[in-house]
Amino acid sequence: MSASGLRHESDAVIVLPDIIIHVETKHLGHEVSKNDLMIFNQKGLDFMMSGATPLTARPLYRVFLSGGPLSPEARRFALLWGIVAVEPDVLPLPVLHWLAGSSFAEHPGFRHSAERIWRDVPVLVASLQERIRRLPSCLEGHLETLSRSRIERYLEDVQMACGDRCWRELDYIDPFWLENIYSEFSRHLPRLTKMNWSSALVE
Repeated sequence: MSASGLRHESDAVIVLPDIIIHVETKHLGHEVSKNDLMIFNQKGLDFMMSGATPLTARPLYRVFLSGGPLSPEARRFALLWGIVAVEPDVLPLPVLHWLAGSSFAEHPGFRHSAERIWRDVPVLVASLQERIRRLPSCLEGHLETLSRSRIERYLEDVQMACGDRCWRELDYIDPFWLENIYSEFSRHLPRLTKMNWSSALVE
């Protein structure tokens, strides 16, 4: 299904009625470099350039799930291309967005950031199609996909600093909140089998 004809490995592809989620996993204990994110992003571009209707008809979101921390460059690259980065001890942006829309947003340490997070995360976490649509304007000099200063500010002020405060507050409220959510999620999540990209697209 790729435009190049290469058979890219895909750790998981979750096909839902309205979106497709492409998941890459890295079981590494050391820091993940930007090159790993660049290779993952290139896979998506290669699939998108094939023009396959099952893919282009639905937004394609990407999730990079890492067992080790991401380098600062890798985090910036993920935001630039709208990729959800999941790494140890860091709350992913979709989780912060969910908290910003919940009753947790009323907590004093989170209240002033909640509105900003609720507004900005849908721009930062974007489908691959949305990022590609912005490229012509970038090439013509009309706009940037995302400015470097905005990316760095968001990583430092929101995901790291605000995310750390949220994590501490959640631990204070319930030391086992993460384990409880995982247990509940596992109970309700339909069984997903590992599938390759081509089989997912024909469903």
